[in-house]
Amino acid sequence: MKATTELRERRDGFLSFRLSIKNYQGLRDETQTLRLLVVLELPEDESLWMTVTDEELVLRRRAYWLSLQQNYEDIIDQDTVTIHFPKCNVLDVETLRNLMEKSRTGEI
Repeated sequence: MKATTELRERRDGFLSFRLSIKNYQGLRDETQTLRLLVVLELPEDESLWMTVTDEELVLRRRAYWLSLQQNYEDIIDQDTVTIHFPKCNVLDVETLRNLMEKSRTGEI
């Protein structure tokens, strides 16, 4: 999971995020367990990032997910790569449950 205040929205319905090559290559490695890139979009004002109480942890804005294990190439001679997330890949409770079930059953 990465967090940023600088997630860029493109006109084509995608969001752009810069990722280090080390992290990019690690997320592309084939493993028995699914690896996902999750990017938490935070407000610019740090005081609004989260609220913690005895009952809850609240993170502000949204998180997006993407699997880099398919259809992504090796990158050579770069320190970072720009990843494009479909804006519809919001990580919510239902999506997390579905991803965990698909990972458990080997669907992804």
